[in-house]
Parts: sequence; C-alpha cells; structure tokens
Amino acid sequence: MPIRVIGTSHVSVDVEDTSKSAAFYSDVLGLEEVESQVPDFDVRWFKASDGSLIHVVGPIPGLPDARHLALQVEDLDEVIVEVKRLGLEIFRGPGVNQDGERYLYVRDPDGKLIEFNAR
Repeated sequence: MPIRVIGTSHVSVDVEDTSKSAAFYSDVLGLEEVESQVPDFDVRWFKASDGSLIHVVGPIPGLPDARHLALQVEDLDEVIVEVKRLGLEIFRGPGVNQDGERYLYVRDPDGKLIEFNAR
C-alpha cells in the first residue's frame, strides 16, 4: 500500500553561514523567522505567509548534504510499517521534535533524504 502523503511539511537548504543566510531569507524574501525545533544542529526556520517552512541548515559534521524534502503524513506508524515492508533503510528516527511532531528519515533510490512528519 502506498504511503499516504497529505502535504509538504518543509524544504531544507544547505548553507555555509546561517547568520548571513538568515538575513537574506528574512530581509530580502520577507520570511518570518520562527523557533527551530531541532536544537542539536545549526538550523534556522523561516515561515512564509501561507505557513510553509524553509529550514536553513548550516554544516553538519559527517553529513555533507542535509538537503531534504519533508512530507506530512497522517500516521507515522503506518509509514514505519510500510518502510520496513519495502526494505527501505531508516536513516534517522523515528523520533520526536521539541514541538511534539514525530519524524522519520529514509533515502530515495538516488540517496536523497526524505523526511516524514506527523503530528
């Protein structure tokens, strides 16, 4: 059974300097900076007027490419069952962010990170 995706949670971009990039995303693009729910990495979150998020990610040791697409799902437990059934490698998680949102990371066939989020 296919995983039921209900929307895009966020996109992330890798940057060298989150402070310099933060000025661009807030001052040039007019996005609102909101509190990051990921305290263990240099990540800054920005919200557009429609509520969509962009995560600006600084360098992470051991992870040269942290760019990923995050998809919102209704039931993360169903996703975990399907991911295991398909034999996909779980890259990170399952886990819970500070705001209570659950997450799981896998890689697509080209090795790109895909994150699933559920409230």
